[in-house]
Amino acid sequence: MAIDPASTPPSAIESFEPLFTAEEAFPAFERLWLNAEMRIEGCFRIFDLRTKLRSPEARLIGETWFDLIVHCLDRGVSIDLTISDFDPVVGTEYHRLSWASARQLAAAAELAKHGNLTYSIALHPARVGSLPRLLLYPKLRQKLYERDEDLLTPGVSERKTALRSTHRASNASPKAFRF
Repeated sequence: MAIDPASTPPSAIESFEPLFTAEEAFPAFERLWLNAEMRIEGCFRIFDLRTKLRSPEARLIGETWFDLIVHCLDRGVSIDLTISDFDPVVGTEYHRLSWASARQLAAAAELAKHGNLTYSIALHPARVGSLPRLLLYPKLRQKLYERDEDLLTPGVSERKTALRSTHRASNASPKAFRF
């Protein structure tokens, strides 16, 4: 039995173009943002608004993703973004980058004349199990000793003090081991 193409309903996806490299994907992604009419929603591991625009169309409105976001907001497009956060001790540089993105997004929202920008910096809720924690403890202790407290890694001083007292307790009694 043959299927009549005229009688089949159109699918939700009307075109598909596989993009294999960043050189292909970034300009296409920028065009999607430029063509958005109502709303953009996205989740990103890393999203740095200082990233240079690649497509000729996007470069007409500015040089970076900051410019593209302000442009989209000015056109009345609502944007909702979630950006991954990272552990402030083990992934300090990525943690700082996530929160730098939050400040950049806040600045973009302030500069835009229209649109609505919402964003969140989301730390994955997973926790390290007991055995991996036990194995990683010496490295974590070393990283905390090397780390200086700043606005994006609050509580480092308290953790250092807690580690010192734990270390003293474990030296006093080899069987004592606490986190």
